[in-house]
Amino acid sequence: MYSVHCHAAWAHVHGVKPVANQTYVPQGYVARSDGKHSPTCYTPEGGQDCYTTMLWDKDPLKARARGIIDPNGATNTVYAAWTPWY
Repeated sequence: MYSVHCHAAWAHVHGVKPVANQTYVPQGYVARSDGKHSPTCYTPEGGQDCYTTMLWDKDPLKARARGIIDPNGATNTVYAAWTPWY
């Protein structure tokens, strides 16, 4: 997500089912083109969503978000994806 007014980006990561016993924990962060990034957000027990803090990225900086599912290795398969730079 992006705010034109604030010149900042943040990520919303949504899991398909509520977190139970910390399995398939959705998490994410926003990375900036200069290498800086937001703190990682983690979906709490019983939840399905996490939101990162906002990261300033006014031009010439660009940002992109990363979402990750199963970082704890509960299924030995980590699902991760980046958005394009914007």
